[in-house]
Amino acid sequence: MATRAKPNLKQVAELAGVSEATVDRVLNGRGGVRPAKEASVLKAAKELNIDRNLQLVPLKPLRFAVLMHHPERFFYKRIYDAIDEYQKIRSIDQFTCNFLYFPSQTPEVIRSRIQSIRGGFDGAIIVAYDHPFINDALQELAQQMPLVTIISDLPNCGRSQYIGEDNRKAGRLAADMMARFAPNENGDILILSGNPSYLAHAERETGFRQVISSKYPKLSTRHILQCKEGKENHQKNIQSLASYMNAHAPFLGIYNISQWNADLVSELKTTYDFKDTIFISHGLTLNSREMLIEGVLDAVIDHEPEYCAQAAVDTLLEHHSRIPSSKNKRNKFLEIYMQERLPENWP
Repeated sequence: MATRAKPNLKQVAELAGVSEATVDRVLNGRGGVRPAKEASVLKAAKELNIDRNLQLVPLKPLRFAVLMHHPERFFYKRIYDAIDEYQKIRSIDQFTCNFLYFPSQTPEVIRSRIQSIRGGFDGAIIVAYDHPFINDALQELAQQMPLVTIISDLPNCGRSQYIGEDNRKAGRLAADMMARFAPNENGDILILSGNPSYLAHAERETGFRQVISSKYPKLSTRHILQCKEGKENHQKNIQSLASYMNAHAPFLGIYNISQWNADLVSELKTTYDFKDTIFISHGLTLNSREMLIEGVLDAVIDHEPEYCAQAAVDTLLEHHSRIPSSKNKRNKFLEIYMQERLPENWP
């Protein structure tokens, strides 16, 4: 019986569209090969099963930039911790993630930070809001490397992939829960909005209003209070919320679009009795978890930034052919936490 000949370097070269010398340099770890060609050779070699220990072939270390706000805020700490842990778990894929923080929320500063990473990186993950300065800077960056947005999308920035939930659907879910939790269908709802330039925040509000107006017209969403993010605005936000509550309370419900605002309510809970108010928020934090236990918060819709962050890393690794492509990881259900459904051993 004739035996099938083993694949050779020539076959790998033909499949990858490169020279045999390039194949030899890649498979023997000699270096001097462009990342795109290296990825093509490794992919072809795996398809031909030329080396069972191909994963041990020395690879060029990849560097990914993670652009976001400082992890002193719990939401961003969850992203940081998830990626930091993932680097250790996936060390065989030979990549590092460098965290580059925005010193402030101004678009000029964010643009400058983005422009500072034009060289030396093989991909970027970003959490930012929608602004022409930011989009322009990211479009330039996208010409040099793949970009992945997470949690809040930036569809006009030239990104390769968005990983996160449908935030309009999240807002619709919040509205349906609000109405079903209410003892009756008459009353005012106070919307605590965040930064409308974050597409996630704008879409949540849109989805919430759509469901209330179409399914529960006896509920009113005419009350809205915009709270500015940042430590420098914290006291001012507390004063604004207290004044608004004094002027317009009681409310049947409070819908908090940004997890940042939940801390404001926490500081006012000794002044106001929120237990008769349906209170739904986004983003699980140590504070919101405590408020669920106390009964101040009725439900928290969590977007699992850990999952989004790690899936974003996978997307960049797939781009460089370090791991097989997978389409299943893009979609994930929203998590709903309540007093009787809290995550264990968290954080």
